[in-house]
Amino acid sequence: MDQRNTTNEGANIMATRYRADLCESVNEKTGASRYYLAKCGTYQRITRREHDKWLTQADTYENLFVRTVRGVKRFYTTVVWEE
Repeated sequence: MDQRNTTNEGANIMATRYRADLCESVNEKTGASRYYLAKCGTYQRITRREHDKWLTQADTYENLFVRTVRGVKRFYTTVVWEE
């Protein structure tokens, strides 16, 4: 039996999956929002425009959860995309 890749006509096409962890922090009293991106295991602050860019380029979302600590809600999201 022939094991060749017939769906891509023998082309060597590979897509790499990337992930990024995002966090949106909302103060329940003031309504102020802060946005973060995980880098090297710590969250670093980013602008809302950068946060929105990550969300729009994503193919899918994973690990959506919310955590509330001392009046601050944190929305954690993992975005996944292929290139």
